[in-house]
Amino acid sequence: MIEMADNIAEAHVKQGVPRNQAMEFALVAIEAITRAYQGCSLYVPFSKTGEVAIKRLRIYLEFDGRNVEELARKYGHSTIHIYRIIKEARESRRNQENAAHEKS
Repeated sequence: MIEMADNIAEAHVKQGVPRNQAMEFALVAIEAITRAYQGCSLYVPFSKTGEVAIKRLRIYLEFDGRNVEELARKYGHSTIHIYRIIKEARESRRNQENAAHEKS
């Protein structure tokens, strides 16, 4: 856990966040991960699979409904592909929310 917190904090520092604030962000992230996945085994994809997943998540998070062409240029995809990524991300999120709702 310490190594994970250090890596998360270091990523924030590289983005210009002061080290003490970066460590606080890292601890909040570790606490959230622990609460959500306590007792589970986690698989973190290695190689291109993980990079693609992160790129798709960035596209989804940056999408504001009006910036499809900007995202297409930024990430080197067609606008159709950006829309497909957004659609798949929304469906995945909806499925996760439905599964969580069924558990409760």
